[in-house]
Amino acid sequence: MEEERNKNNINQVILEGNVGGFGTPFETQNGKKRMRFDLAQTRGGNTQYVPIVLPTGLVNTYGENIQKGDWLSIKGSINTFNKQTEDNGKTYNSKVVEIIALEIEDKKLNKTYTSDGNVIDNSKSEMER
Repeated sequence: MEEERNKNNINQVILEGNVGGFGTPFETQNGKKRMRFDLAQTRGGNTQYVPIVLPTGLVNTYGENIQKGDWLSIKGSINTFNKQTEDNGKTYNSKVVEIIALEIEDKKLNKTYTSDGNVIDNSKSEMER
């Protein structure tokens, strides 16, 4: 059901780039697995890093395969929230933007991983799938 809602989600994006730094899997307060990494994109000689969050299904199927430098195509939805940080006694408010991954295509492994835990081998022809 969640995947059906996301198919028609107007804030869905597709990004391609190389895996930058990544963390280890962690659990949220409600017990769900998550993992964060940065997707590096270079345009006009400038590199930007887009924060990507893997939900439980992708942590379970793809979390151990991720490697720095891998070229990925990511389909996901935009998530924003406010964050307060403190520095030298001053409080700063900022808006955080991250992409919640719904599907990852790993070009090196030639596989697509979905948030519902499926793994598709892209090297097989349509007839074999």
